[in-house]
Formats: sequence, structure tokens, C-alpha cells
Amino acid sequence: MIGYSMIHTKVLRFFLLFSFVISIISCDIINPTEEIPSYLKIDTIRLTTNPSQGKNTSSITDVWVYIDGSIVGVYEMPATFPVLATGRHHVTLYPGIKKNGIAATRIIYPFYTWFDKDTTLAEKGIMTINPTVRYNDSTKFSWIEDFEDAGLTIDTTYRSQVPIRIIHDGNNNQAGYAYLDSSQTLFECRSNGSYVFPLSSSPVFLEMDYKNTIVVTVGLFITKATTIFQQPVIYLNPTSTWKKICIDLTYYTQTTTDAINYSIFFGMLKTDTLTTASLTLDNIKLVHF
Repeated sequence: MIGYSMIHTKVLRFFLLFSFVISIISCDIINPTEEIPSYLKIDTIRLTTNPSQGKNTSSITDVWVYIDGSIVGVYEMPATFPVLATGRHHVTLYPGIKKNGIAATRIIYPFYTWFDKDTTLAEKGIMTINPTVRYNDSTKFSWIEDFEDAGLTIDTTYRSQVPIRIIHDGNNNQAGYAYLDSSQTLFECRSNGSYVFPLSSSPVFLEMDYKNTIVVTVGLFITKATTIFQQPVIYLNPTSTWKKICIDLTYYTQTTTDAINYSIFFGMLKTDTLTTASLTLDNIKLVHF
């Protein structure tokens, strides 16, 4: 009986100790040690240009954040966000846009450089970075029209009922302007130049600033061996304030490989319900690699 009691006591102690160890491990699993984050604060990413690249207006809305080569997230600026990394790290920031102005199609804009920084991230500390980027050295500008020169590289088509003219839009800035009155219904213009793009899948984008009181169509005149056809690409809703947009033309240039060249057009068609309509354009750039 004595031997049985001693064995029973030892077994009981073992199970009590085992249960205690398991409870500690379970607590660590359920309530693991939490990392203390640091924070990044990014209010804006600015674009800088040289005289041959036109003005520095941009549509950078997002920042794509990488730490030591691994993506942390995509954030619409201004943004302050936690980073589960402290100490010395390599931070890379890529400027992002809303392709075609659509929030659901956010991309890293391929024609801008990115920003790199080796820095120390402190627990609970806030690191503020407001970088400046520029165009990649390999970016080609097939067309730039900022309406600052005496001559224009854009003109109306034979269908247009009104001309495009230069106006002063404040701050000594000039812009292209078209106006339809109550007796007119159609405006259409196209770039004077005809452009050839690489046959590879490299991107082709049209950048522009605009204001408009009715829907505006932006698209391509595509010249082939025996015909020229007009391809709408995007329809811009009215806006009373300046907007910047980067329009992706890549699909159309890569699916018409038999094209000889391309030109850009803008058009507006006034309905009977409207008395007048207007379109203001500025800082047009056609970019590719």
C-alpha cells in the first residue's frame, strides 16, 4: 500500500507540473509577445523636371512602400502607418498613380524614379519622408504641348465647329481652350505630329491637365496602310477644377501592330440640353520607353 501511494503521488505531481508547463505555453500562443512598431509619415511625393521634360505637374496619389526589398503596403497620401521593423533598414518608396484616373487601377508609375533611403527606425518613433522623384532617364517624350510657345502642335479637325486657342489661366500660365456656344455642337482637335511606338509591350501613356464642363473623349487616330480609323480610349467626366490624368494607351498600341503611326485627339459633343460647353487643356505629354 505504501509503494502504491508513493507512485500515485509522483504521478499526480508529474501531471500537475505538465499541466502548468502546458498552461504557460498556451498563454504564449494565445497572447504572443507583440512587436512594437515604428511609423512612417509620407505626405507627398513631388516630381521635378528639366526644361526638356515640360512642367512638373503630376498625378502621384499613392506610395508603394518596401522595407529591405519586401513590400509593406500601398498607401494613399497623406499617410501615417505602422511598420513592424526597428533599427537600421533600407526603405524604398515608389510613386503610384490611379491609371486612367480610376481608383481600382492603382499602379507604380513606370516613368518615374523611386526613392531609396538607409535609415534607423525607432520603436514608436515617426519617420517623416517627403521625397522628390524625376522621370527615368530612359523615358522618351514623343509630344509635349504646354501652350507656352507662339505656335501650337495641336489643331482642329475638319469636323470641328470652333478653333482651339490659347488663354491665360492665372499665374502667368497659358492653356489651350475650346468653347461651344448655343449654336455650336462639336469640337475636335488632334496632335499635328504622328507617332511611332516600340513593338514591345513597353508602356505608352498620355499625361494631361484638364478642366471641362461636359464629357470629353480622348483617343487615337490610327493610320494603317489603306485606312485611318478613330479609336476612343477614355471619356472624361466634367470637372470645374484642374485634374491631372495619366491615360494608358498601351493596349491600343500593342493590338494594332500593323499601324504605321498614331496621333492623339480630343473631342466634345454638346447635347441639346446644354447651352454652352468648354474644355481647357494643359501640360500634355506623350511618354514611352
